[in-house]
Amino acid sequence: MRVWIKGAGDLATGIACRLHRSGFQVMMTEIKVPTTVRRTVAFSPAVYEGEAVVEGIRDGMKAAEAILGRAVAEDLFSLSDEEKIYGRKGNLVEEDEKDVDSKRCLSCNSYCENCVEVCPNRANISLVVPGMEKHQIIHVDYMCNECGNCKSFCPWDSAPYLDKFTLFANEKDMENSKNQGFTVLDAVAGTCKVRLQGNVMDYTVGSGNQDVPEGIQKIIAAVIKDYSYML
Repeated sequence: MRVWIKGAGDLATGIACRLHRSGFQVMMTEIKVPTTVRRTVAFSPAVYEGEAVVEGIRDGMKAAEAILGRAVAEDLFSLSDEEKIYGRKGNLVEEDEKDVDSKRCLSCNSYCENCVEVCPNRANISLVVPGMEKHQIIHVDYMCNECGNCKSFCPWDSAPYLDKFTLFANEKDMENSKNQGFTVLDAVAGTCKVRLQGNVMDYTVGSGNQDVPEGIQKIIAAVIKDYSYML
């Protein structure tokens, strides 16, 4: 299976390495002038140099594991303790030499909701979706003024106001956007218009339409049932 990653900064490189070791074929794109700070652990310098080597990271980890006799890397995609992480958010803690910085970590790999927290218009909403392990974030088109805050603060080199699955107020707003998303035509009947990969289709909640991925079906159902105030 091939995976396409937009951006080749340090975080994207870490994900690419993990996917590569898991047997995926990884392709990465980058802008003409990369903004990566930690260039020694990123593939983005290939834009200037024609190639980039991050293999030393793997060799260093192997050496450490051989010395210690155990694995030293944590699963990037494993979930952290939800209650503990949310309990850390919004707390300002002064530096303390007796304490370790990791206790302040917000585990962006598990519960990154930066785009939700920095949006001045609350146009990115975190949803609890039945049947899905992680919280799901959708973008609410009619509340967004495209300020770009979510893009600036995203640690995953994304632009949530463009990339997140989007809720539109009506069909006209949906036509005026290129975002993948949906608009609810009748909440009671569960009828919607959905756009995926440029294709617009009719969808009714519970119909089991094979053209709409199961995860997307669950998100739409959750919005209509549990977040109807957004409709």
